[in-house]
Amino acid sequence: MPDYRRCPLAGHHGVANVGHDGGCSNTNPHGVRPIQALQFAMVKAWPTHKLTARMASLAVLSAVPFLAVAAVYFTLLNEFDINFYLTKKPPVFYVAISIGVALAIAMVAVWLRLFTGWIFAWPIVLFENSGSCKAIASSRERAAGQRRRLLSWISAWSITMVALSALATSVVNGAGRYSIPLVNGSLQVLSFAIGLSPVAWSVVNQVMTLLSTTTLAILVFHLYRQYARGDRFDSKPLNLAKSARDIPGFRFTPARLLTACGAGLAIALATGYFLINSIPLEDQVDVIAHQGASKAAPENTMASVRQAIADGTDWVEIDVQEAAHGTVVVFHDSDFRKLSGVNLKTWDATMEDLKNIDIGS
Repeated sequence: MPDYRRCPLAGHHGVANVGHDGGCSNTNPHGVRPIQALQFAMVKAWPTHKLTARMASLAVLSAVPFLAVAAVYFTLLNEFDINFYLTKKPPVFYVAISIGVALAIAMVAVWLRLFTGWIFAWPIVLFENSGSCKAIASSRERAAGQRRRLLSWISAWSITMVALSALATSVVNGAGRYSIPLVNGSLQVLSFAIGLSPVAWSVVNQVMTLLSTTTLAILVFHLYRQYARGDRFDSKPLNLAKSARDIPGFRFTPARLLTACGAGLAIALATGYFLINSIPLEDQVDVIAHQGASKAAPENTMASVRQAIADGTDWVEIDVQEAAHGTVVVFHDSDFRKLSGVNLKTWDATMEDLKNIDIGS
């Protein structure tokens, strides 16, 4: 005869059919109501946060050896100023990049192995009332021999989410680039249209975050049920209403949720209206030439400064360093390799050295 007891997934008024093998299935025709799901999430919030903190700490610790090796490989690029390597790209630059890519791939491989071993830890904490340490150990045990299958599922989910996110971002950016130039007749309207772009991006980002989070949760739960004996839930009664009352100050109702959302929307609209109407109508934009007109003339030279003035710039930004014997020189890099090919540190250059260095005649 079937044993009907409460199941964590059956809801407050639902029951679960616990079979002879200890399996648990939801027999509540209405499923789990939103209030019950939120109460369950509140009850399980602290154990879940502890588990996440432990997993994040272990992931950071696993990256320490790779970061140490990365620090060693960066010594390949410390002989000259970094701008020289970025501009000229000598052979040692590609060697360093190759080492960095190899380290990154190795670190990602380690993280994927860790994650596939931890993937069942969240449902174990949620539905088996297990502690974080025990959940991680149990997850590793249940994932043994199935990591490739789990990795294929996670990879498929990741690729899908990245593609959807890129598509959504492209749509928002394209809409903004098309619509904003059409409303440039009024500064207020233009400001409103420009302000809508980050709002639209934020909404799309929130939707994608919600989509990725929920789909990942569904995927993890599916894998848990299929590969980790997840049909054997803890069948002890879980009175969600009583557990929620035990949380200080927890009084969640749909009416209060709608009231809070409405108040937040009203505050956002009022703030936006105030900001739009406070935009000054006068043009106060200053143009600053970085290192002078460095695209048309060598950077930080009188030629670049004169060209910037001729182009109508309001300000010219220059870099100043102290060379040998206290001489002040207008120069940016720590050496002259990028502009002249001379292997000489700026602080070691004398006036005679500076006169003989050609940086673009």
